[in-house]
Amino acid sequence: MMAGTKEPATIRPAYMCQTHLRGRSYFIAILIKMSDNKNSTKAYKLPEIKVSYNADPSDKMKTIIDTEDAAKTFLPVFNGFMRHHEEVWVMYLNHGLKVIGVSQISKGGYSGTVIDIRIIIQIALQCNSSRIIMAHNHPSGNLKESAEDIEAIKSLKTACNYLNIELIDSMILTDIGYNSIMLNSIHLFNR
Repeated sequence: MMAGTKEPATIRPAYMCQTHLRGRSYFIAILIKMSDNKNSTKAYKLPEIKVSYNADPSDKMKTIIDTEDAAKTFLPVFNGFMRHHEEVWVMYLNHGLKVIGVSQISKGGYSGTVIDIRIIIQIALQCNSSRIIMAHNHPSGNLKESAEDIEAIKSLKTACNYLNIELIDSMILTDIGYNSIMLNSIHLFNR
């Protein structure tokens, strides 16, 4: 760098995720613009955050009519890894139960994965979703929910309630079928 010239500001991603909306794949990035000049005598400049959401208005939106329809809609997403490793995906819907899109929340190992509720809520707010359905697979083929599954769902339901987002269901998918946890364990969620 030549003496007396300013270093250019850099833009670096602070958060990136891939989201699938109506059959198309989009990358969502929150960008932070920062000045790399450490010798600057100017006042501190706050980082600029940009959030983007792209949807094609000409695409027809699928309507989810029941739990079985939601499971059938999720199945193609899970086909390539159903028996290999566990993943969590969330389907984002508008108030009319039309699918805005799905997003991968986490990818784990054979026996588990981590669910970050903040990411689920962040994407719901970003795409103006008023309802969500969460799904994850059990590579073992076991359709029974674990204690960790129940606790994660309770935490997500609480967070959603604060923001007026309805958690319609959480389901487990396997090669042999699906389990609607909230439908089959409703007594656990009505306390």
